[in-house]
Amino acid sequence: MTQLIYLKALDWKNKHGELAYCIGYQFEGKGITTKAITALTNYVFSKFDLKTLKIIVHKTNLQSIRVAENCHFTWIKTLENEHAPPGEKPLDMELYELYKTIEH
Repeated sequence: MTQLIYLKALDWKNKHGELAYCIGYQFEGKGITTKAITALTNYVFSKFDLKTLKIIVHKTNLQSIRVAENCHFTWIKTLENEHAPPGEKPLDMELYELYKTIEH
């Protein structure tokens, strides 16, 4: 796998969506995901009537947290029992958000 980024959990009423992404290990640390998330964020805010984008990540996924922070997403809160991997107990996840501004 090289890279996958997509917009999901669209809520047109409340005007928000969630970005999800993954990247192959051989491409980590090169800024590719940060550049792609920045480009997609700019596109989404300019083309769709969304006001907020979210990234939800586990606290141990430091690379994903770095991407969120490098793309100017702000940590909002811990979401308790947010994600339940198959056959495992639910995990707490960290919520990061970015709000549409005039420059978007």
